[in-house]
This record gives sequence, C-alpha cells and structure tokens, in this order.
Amino acid sequence: MVMDYEKKWIKPGIDVAYIDVPDLKMKVQDFVRRSKVVEGKVVGEIIIGVKCFWFDDKKKYQWGTFHSKQLLPWEVAVGGPVEISKFLNRE
Repeated sequence: MVMDYEKKWIKPGIDVAYIDVPDLKMKVQDFVRRSKVVEGKVVGEIIIGVKCFWFDDKKKYQWGTFHSKQLLPWEVAVGGPVEISKFLNRE
C-alpha cells in the first residue's frame, strides 16, 4: 500500500497524520515560513513548519504546527504499523 512518495510530498490540502497519533486525521493548511536574511538583505524563505488543522471529538476546530518529519500521509497511517514503518524507512 505504500506509494512512491517524493521527498516533498506534503502539499496544502492533503490529509496527514501525526506520527505519534496515527489515527487522528488532519489536513495540511499551509507552510510556516521565515525570511532568510544575509547581510541585512532578504534572500529567500525557509520552511520552519507545517500548519495543520483537525476537529476534535467535540467538533471543535484545532490546529498545530509540526515538523514535516512528524507527519505521515493519511493513506499510510490507515495501513497500520507495518505500512508506517515501511514509509519511515522508505522501503
């Protein structure tokens, strides 16, 4: 079930799961970026996190910012521990 995911597989709008709570479905909202400054000039942006949202058991909107290595594609998370391990080890 593990698909061939690119290195930059996370995109706004896709469903993901947090690695420590793989049964919680979240949606990627956007990337959190910071300007990269060299010698006082802005030379670009770097991604410092991925902002995701979900609804809790009481249907309350929740959000959090995660490092990209803490997230799994939802298709992998529903596959269980074996699929998660394959994804993390890129087997």
